[in-house]
Amino acid sequence: MTPIGEAGRFGQLRLSPDGQKVVVSRERGGDVNLYVIDLVTGRETMITNRVSVEYVGAWSPDSKLFYWSQATDSGNKFEVWRRPIDGTSPPEFVITSPTDAGLWPHDISPDGRFLACAVWMGANLQDIMILDLDNIDAGFTNLDPSPKDHNMLRWVGPDFVVYREGGVATGQLMIRRFPDDGALWTIPEDGYLNAQANFSLDAIVATGPKGVYRFTLSTNGDRIQIGRQEILRTWTTEETQRLLDNVVHPDGKRTLGLYSEDPKGARGRQTVGIVTGWAQSIEKKLE
Repeated sequence: MTPIGEAGRFGQLRLSPDGQKVVVSRERGGDVNLYVIDLVTGRETMITNRVSVEYVGAWSPDSKLFYWSQATDSGNKFEVWRRPIDGTSPPEFVITSPTDAGLWPHDISPDGRFLACAVWMGANLQDIMILDLDNIDAGFTNLDPSPKDHNMLRWVGPDFVVYREGGVATGQLMIRRFPDDGALWTIPEDGYLNAQANFSLDAIVATGPKGVYRFTLSTNGDRIQIGRQEILRTWTTEETQRLLDNVVHPDGKRTLGLYSEDPKGARGRQTVGIVTGWAQSIEKKLE
């Protein structure tokens, strides 16, 4: 595996819609901040510089703006912030969590208007809340208030949100229409799938416990039908041991992952790399 940049303590990553950059959370000197890494040049740019912890969030559809959440300096509230990824403008406050507790931005609708967030409601309970970025003062809309663990939110076109319901080992992917009309579909699968994937209105390609999966989708008016599931690639033993987080590139042909220098997968010194050919190698530049 050939890394991009130097090894370090990485926690999360979020790939830009154009596939050219990745935002990572990285610990340096005891502080965790967010950095943008250019996957073509390898250049790294810090976009936050605080003592309090920041959490990786969501890209704007044009890959120019990034949203994240952070605790206030006092630590008693969570807030959403945003900043152009070129670092030329200062961070801008967006909104405070509706519960004052944990809030994590996940994705922005293709038209750039709606921000999907997971909001902490209690132990192992997170609600899906949508923020209209054109009307921030109106606050959040709760898309799925059922008392369950909701996470890994992604938009499928302008009208549907995909999310994981349940824990890491037992979760399943769900599709819900927005604005909510009660329409809900469950994607059958055999374990956890990463919903930061390559989504379109005809297929979902996502990483899972065994490898890279593809689900075919079809639309019938305002409905989505789930088609068959196939495994595009099965992880090797080494990949299973080393890959800690893995997401599908927008081109649908490769994945980006965090991997550990420890073959047992211990979280410590972790390196970001582009995994091409379904994780057969990690390369420094996009081809």
